[in-house]
Amino acid sequence: MVVLKAIGRFFAKIGRWIRDTAWVQPLLIVGGIFAIIFSIPRIVSWVDNMNEESNAAQTFFENKIISAQGKEGKISEGSVLDNYLSILENKDNTYTTKEAAFSAVNDTLKLNGQKRFFVLFVDSTATSDSLYTGLSYLKDHWDNAEFKDLEGDFTYRTVYIDAVDKYDESKNLFEDAYSRHNFENLASDLYFTKFAENKNYDEGASDYYDILATSSSGFSCGTIMFFDYNSDAYAGVTTHGLRSCFTNSDVAGSSDYERAQNLANAWREAQYSVFGPDYVK
Repeated sequence: MVVLKAIGRFFAKIGRWIRDTAWVQPLLIVGGIFAIIFSIPRIVSWVDNMNEESNAAQTFFENKIISAQGKEGKISEGSVLDNYLSILENKDNTYTTKEAAFSAVNDTLKLNGQKRFFVLFVDSTATSDSLYTGLSYLKDHWDNAEFKDLEGDFTYRTVYIDAVDKYDESKNLFEDAYSRHNFENLASDLYFTKFAENKNYDEGASDYYDILATSSSGFSCGTIMFFDYNSDAYAGVTTHGLRSCFTNSDVAGSSDYERAQNLANAWREAQYSVFGPDYVK
């Protein structure tokens, strides 16, 4: 208590001296103004860094987004997404081989490499942010020792399923494109991937994959499809290139590194991982 009282008296004396010394007051005011002025760049930089960090996931996904915007009056018809979904639908068996489908996909999406993640995300959600951290870590450490066995280049494309028509904001672009195609076959194929088999999904069950056959709402929880046009399809899978379909919760981990490793296991279809043929439940 004695020490605290002494400190209090010291600051009280300083306060009285400032109050009674006329020339000190304007000097402090001027000094305070300059301190604020010189602090502005740091404050602006701090705010910018906060905004950049909070928008990092959105930026990451939008940098590789597949456009769903069609021409005026067409909503999504004729868009890149519409064309891509046509390839996945493969109506009337237009693409008879994985090589033909691969060529069509590359012409549509303008990319190379037989392997890629196809991500469907929702704007400004925790799901998007947590999915982003795993994908971003994998991308940034692709050539590091822990991922050096991964084939090809890290490639991903995304669809923003909340995007609306710029001519009519009441129209959802993804829903419009999705409704134009028949995905019953794709939804059925999802059950025959090793991931679904290892997770004990049942084709007759009323669960996640069934929803995808009839409604775009099934994608809203954050969906990742993995395609590899260099490998033959699993038995029962007719959609060329499709190897796995899983949600963000399936790659959950306690760190960015763990989430990246789970995604890497999907990419490599690691033998004993939930994405591999020799997984033990």
